[in-house]
Amino acid sequence: MDNHFIIIGTAKSGSSTLYEYLKAHPKTKLANTKEHNFFMNIGYNWKSSNYKIFKRKLIFTLGAHNKFVKNKIINRYKEICKNDKIHISGDGSINYFYFKEVPKRIKTFAPKAKLILILRNPIDRLYSNYWMNYKQAEKDANWQWPWNSFEDFIENGGHTHAINQYTTNLKRWLRYFSLEEILIIDSSNLFKNTNQVLQEVTSFLGVASIHYTENIWIK
Repeated sequence: MDNHFIIIGTAKSGSSTLYEYLKAHPKTKLANTKEHNFFMNIGYNWKSSNYKIFKRKLIFTLGAHNKFVKNKIINRYKEICKNDKIHISGDGSINYFYFKEVPKRIKTFAPKAKLILILRNPIDRLYSNYWMNYKQAEKDANWQWPWNSFEDFIENGGHTHAINQYTTNLKRWLRYFSLEEILIIDSSNLFKNTNQVLQEVTSFLGVASIHYTENIWIK
């Protein structure tokens, strides 16, 4: 699968902002849904559009060894990401970074993909993520929020979730992709020096750089 990039992480680090900037580039064509989590196989309807050969828990295992199934998976992914021969297509599923099976799956089904990883100061990212989840829990009666405060969250190990293990996660990705295939961005630099970072991104993707005059900031 050529001409494709994936923003693999991380949550609350500016991925939505970068995604919207790249959407505005004339040479890109991105998935309508930013976080479709295709390679995590969560809540995806594999029975639609005549792809009825799959059992959800087995598709990636089968696809890795069966050429017919593998092509079906690749074609479905291309369809979702609007991959064609003219544009750079993109996937912005930031939960990929900590999901153990995903690096191998992407290497199997999209080995030429260019990866973008946005990292934020882990304490700032954790604090922001905590409050985002807290607000979501307030709106969802089925979500029982177990912590009384951010301090309670830390003291009771909430920070140990895999999403916060930068080193462990990155080492897993480096088993399948080289550092030359992963562009790592400091999120603070994205917001302080936006056009400079965007030039680095477009250079990494192999498309012409453009100067963005409109500020896009998505919390």
